[in-house]
Amino acid sequence: MDNKEQGFFGGQSQDSGMDQVIIPNANYSRWMSDIFNDIGGLKVNQLALPSAHNSGVDATGTWGPNESWGACQTDTFAAQLAWGARVLDLRLVDASYRKFTGNNSGSSVFKEVFIFKHGIADAGRRLEHCIQAVKDFTTSNPGEIVILSFDKYDLGNHSGTSVKRCLPYFNPIKDRLIPRAAQDLTVAQIRQQYPGKSVIIAWDHWRESGDYWGKLDGKWTGQDFTSPDEITVFCEKLMAEPPSVKIWSLSATAYNNRGPVLMSSNHKLWAAIFKPGFKNCNIVNVDFIERTGVVDHCIALNKARGQDKQPPTTPSQFTAVQVKKDGIPTDLVELKWNPSTDAHGVRMYEIYQNGQKISSISGSSLIIGPVRPLPYVYKVRALDASGNISAFSTEVALHLEDINPSSKPGNFRLSNVKMKSVTLEWDVSYDFAGVVGYRLIMNHQPLDFVQGLKYEVANLDVSTEYEFIVQAVDANNLYSQPAGVVLAPRPGKPENMRSSDTVLNGEYIRLFAWTPNIYTDIPYAFQFKIDSIPYFEEFVHYRPHEDGTQAVWVKENVNYNVEVCSKLISSGELSEPLLYSFIIDNTPPVSGPSYFRVSDVTHASAKLNWEPGYNRVASHALSRNEEHPILLPKDVGFYMADGLKEDTEYLFEIWFIDANEKPSMLSSVTFRTKKENPEPEPEPEPGSPPTGFRFIKAERTAFTIGWTAPSDSSKLIGYTVVLTSTAPRYFQLGKDITTQRFGFLNQATRYQVQVIAKYENGTVSSPLLGEGTTL
Repeated sequence: MDNKEQGFFGGQSQDSGMDQVIIPNANYSRWMSDIFNDIGGLKVNQLALPSAHNSGVDATGTWGPNESWGACQTDTFAAQLAWGARVLDLRLVDASYRKFTGNNSGSSVFKEVFIFKHGIADAGRRLEHCIQAVKDFTTSNPGEIVILSFDKYDLGNHSGTSVKRCLPYFNPIKDRLIPRAAQDLTVAQIRQQYPGKSVIIAWDHWRESGDYWGKLDGKWTGQDFTSPDEITVFCEKLMAEPPSVKIWSLSATAYNNRGPVLMSSNHKLWAAIFKPGFKNCNIVNVDFIERTGVVDHCIALNKARGQDKQPPTTPSQFTAVQVKKDGIPTDLVELKWNPSTDAHGVRMYEIYQNGQKISSISGSSLIIGPVRPLPYVYKVRALDASGNISAFSTEVALHLEDINPSSKPGNFRLSNVKMKSVTLEWDVSYDFAGVVGYRLIMNHQPLDFVQGLKYEVANLDVSTEYEFIVQAVDANNLYSQPAGVVLAPRPGKPENMRSSDTVLNGEYIRLFAWTPNIYTDIPYAFQFKIDSIPYFEEFVHYRPHEDGTQAVWVKENVNYNVEVCSKLISSGELSEPLLYSFIIDNTPPVSGPSYFRVSDVTHASAKLNWEPGYNRVASHALSRNEEHPILLPKDVGFYMADGLKEDTEYLFEIWFIDANEKPSMLSSVTFRTKKENPEPEPEPEPGSPPTGFRFIKAERTAFTIGWTAPSDSSKLIGYTVVLTSTAPRYFQLGKDITTQRFGFLNQATRYQVQVIAKYENGTVSSPLLGEGTTL
């Protein structure tokens, strides 16, 4: 028996007792297929996968003391897969070189070599050997999932083309690659949605191909030399608080000055990793995989996880307190709880703030911040490796004490405004503890953290309004009051081009009008071209709801092409052009609308009526209060105007349009809507009565009287004079008459007289009383 078989190459065998019995599986080439009914509902990050550490350097292919010193596996890729490894941990080196040939000709040939190494050691295993072994294995065992984990990739002396030259080596298994999109799928879903795909490539150059996953998050001691005892302690701690990332790898390996240490199946390390209640491993990376028993442990754990439906216990004694430093409250919150328990292991905890998940960790305490001084409600729950979730802990409400922040940044402003970029500037903030920088926010999303007083923002959308906020951050990580500024949308392609013709001195003038795509306070101009010749440039500065216009002398029967752009004054940049073509048509306009009228006016609506247009009329244009018109079919003769405001005056205009968009003369109507709930009018107050009654003249059968007009006679309309007798006699007089003669009376008789004033509001005054006597 040689040294390799005894385990002396690269280290010594380490044994110790185990606290559990694992029954070996008979067929390691298809162990995933055999337990599919158990693991079908698990995701890749929920599996326990045995991994061959430094898979590309094995004892079978090495030679010499240095080579054996670096070998971490016993045999080839094919053997490792057959022994149950489902992850191959790889360290690839681009060892390509240029070889000169001939005597003095200077000719050369490029030798392409991608080889696996461990330090300076290699076993002659190349990338193509690995790919072929994986292809052969997955062909024979299509139900197995194999992960190629490229832990290191040395680009070599020809780094500029290394990745590009390396990618074609994966072509033989390209049709078997499980894409990144399957990361959150279960094993059963992967089989169903991606039939025939069984290989995952984990590589930090994954952006070169959409089929590659990211590099695995590997956990190791960080020391080149690690004893078996040290790695056991390390793994035990890691199983108690595993990483919260989705897919991760544990390096369960030991190394000394003689090379890798073989830790056989009864070593205490495996008891630490597969300890009941702490079985939180995902990928277990080991040396000499066939002699560790780790495959059997993973198989047993996968079956248990697949059958596990029991969630962890609920986290208890949950607390949330504001952290204080030297008695002064900070903007940090410390969360603590008693750990949950689970038959197999608690994978992580999810922390929620005001109903939103804010963190996932494996420990039982967390400090979060900076936290604004607002009321919060916190809670936590536990998850195991099978995806079972515990109930939430009791909720804890917390309102942080406030402390003094930095002063608010001053004079926050915009400069160098362009279509797709802008520069932000502000004045310095002050703080007793010292300002360490400024946080920038754009449209409620973090933008950047800077230490200066100026920042350029690029790649903006011209049609979007941007709100920028700057906050000063002090040495205690406290945030000042925000200063804000708004960048209005930049002018874009004008819209709604329309035109009409008029004739002056026998020549045609075409009148154009268009609408800005936005109304903005950013200074800009309209650039107008006709047949590619700049015609004018009109400066516009915040004219809300005002269209652009231009008049142009034109000739009959000539095709014209018009182009209108918005031009940003600050940078001279032009928007996409609005294009418009026309030809002068001297056909007379159609006759305008007739009998335009309004009826059925209420507080919120009115009916508009007119005689429809015929002959060459194509449509009707109806405008309210000189706003942009709506177009109505030519055979419609009424329109119900809804949504009007009460007690408001409205102007409606209507005109006809022919097929060439030529308008007719317009008709208009004005009306006022009614009040929805009109108040009753108050009773008018009566006017003042006449004064100064006087008896003027007595006669045998008649007499004459007089009076003085009331003081408020401006609204007087006349008088009613009543002569009281056996049958009263009434006389209606005009407002300018202040005397009255009564005739046909009895001699020597006394009569009573009343004079009553009448007013415009329908009221009458109290009577002015007097007497008259005949002779």
